[in-house]
Amino acid sequence: MLYNLGIAYGRLNRLVEAEEIYLKVLEARPDFIEAHNNLGEIYLRQNRLEEAEREFLKAIELHQEFALAYANLAEVYLRKNNLEQAEDIVEKVLAIDPAMTAAYNMKGNILRQAGRLEEAVEAYKKALEKNPRNEKALYNLGLVAADRNRLGEAREYFLRAIEADRRYAEAYAGLGLTYLREKNWDEAIKNFLQAKELGYRNPVLHVNLSYVFLAKKDWPAAEAEARLAIKEQPGLAVAYNNLGIALAQQNRLEEAREALSRTLELSPLERDAVLNLAAVEYSLGHDDRALELFLKALALNPQHPGNGSIYNNLAVIYYRRGQYEQSWEFCLKALQAGFRVDPDFVDELRKKIKK
Repeated sequence: MLYNLGIAYGRLNRLVEAEEIYLKVLEARPDFIEAHNNLGEIYLRQNRLEEAEREFLKAIELHQEFALAYANLAEVYLRKNNLEQAEDIVEKVLAIDPAMTAAYNMKGNILRQAGRLEEAVEAYKKALEKNPRNEKALYNLGLVAADRNRLGEAREYFLRAIEADRRYAEAYAGLGLTYLREKNWDEAIKNFLQAKELGYRNPVLHVNLSYVFLAKKDWPAAEAEARLAIKEQPGLAVAYNNLGIALAQQNRLEEAREALSRTLELSPLERDAVLNLAAVEYSLGHDDRALELFLKALALNPQHPGNGSIYNNLAVIYYRRGQYEQSWEFCLKALQAGFRVDPDFVDELRKKIKK
């Protein structure tokens, strides 16, 4: 009875209650194989990978041929980016049960993460051959279409996944992503929040929401979502970058500086983060550090169409340092890039050059 209650809570995305029930089941019957697997799935849905791995391994220890637990364990290793180990386990699953749709889905996920999109599509379609209403295969095909920037096709797959399972939270998150890519901010928020309400816990969801709120200039909401992403995955560089932008827009520059510095610790070659930190240092009057960072941003992408603003800022910094020839050099580059440099600044710089 308790085991079935756990299943019901899981299907309702009431994950805390489902966990409590499965723990009670296992307290009464520590050798209940399916309960270990289902508890692992609850942990997996919350991105609690170590706990999920522990439960799947326990289920396999109790039953060496339990294919579903192997498939779920492959998902753990996939999320840990251990593709080779994940692929080995999937092949073991298919040897045990060649008709298992979850195994084909997992194989597709591994191939997708490895960038082998055509092979991934083939694996997902094999899952659909076994079950044409398999919501996970439909969702995964939507992700591949989104990877290829085929947003209409992606949206169709996500909607089919929702039709197959109205409470499939991941499909709403995918649907929100297509609207985000199209800059339809309100529809993106609606679907992301629906995914969250249905129990979807993934730091990427919070990152995507922070992007949308930044676009809508709702700085406190963007800050809150970025902090949630960091709480769930402390090493997520993009979340620190979004947090830094939101803090800077609220004029909390020292906090923004700290967040953006953390971004570069995690991802030193991320041009946008370099540029964002440079802008904060520039606003704080830390010209030496800002100069270093603006020059690094240029070096990372010398042909970027947005480099005009960097040239302008470098011209101002060199002017402040009294290095007028270098200031003039970057002023000309800014003008050549189509950036509108302050005419009064240009005139004043010309006078300094003539002197």
